[in-house]
Amino acid sequence: MKREVLIAIAILINIHVSAQGNFNPYPKKLKKELYKITGIKDVKLEKVDVGAGMRDVLPGSFFKLPAGVSNKEVEYVYVGRVNSCRAGGCSVAGNNQPDFDSEYFDYFIFFDYGGVVKNVTVYNYQATHGQEITVKGWLKQFREYDISRELEVGKNVDAIAGATVSVYAITADVKHRTAVLKEILKENN
Repeated sequence: MKREVLIAIAILINIHVSAQGNFNPYPKKLKKELYKITGIKDVKLEKVDVGAGMRDVLPGSFFKLPAGVSNKEVEYVYVGRVNSCRAGGCSVAGNNQPDFDSEYFDYFIFFDYGGVVKNVTVYNYQATHGQEITVKGWLKQFREYDISRELEVGKNVDAIAGATVSVYAITADVKHRTAVLKEILKENN
């Protein structure tokens, strides 16, 4: 995928880091998962440069495990926030209703050295409905996703009654982040 297409996708699906100031790009849950994988108590992740064209539209951050710590199972981590809508609509930049904040959830994705999804974890769910997407059993369906197949809610991603917006939001975000990482890896090779 071309970088311009990825930028357009990010803008069109309108998934972005919330202006709310409590986003933690290195949460305790991530540290715990990294410890399980590496056996190292406080792994210092290296931020991945996504390129100037993507910085303004790419929410969250990609990280790489440092040399000697990474393995074939986990090499990259994406940590981000997805805004989800309430029944009354979404809060977006320039909204005329400043008191109408978007609901959101924070999550991370582990990728292997080739950009294949190995694990997805929602660590901070701040929305009224849809908490079911935080269940590990439901999140397992994203494992081994590598953009070679389509992720489509209702076909190969289970829909959840009462969590429709969250299901579509995380599915779109996993697809997009995986495509971005694949593009970064292609450009770096």
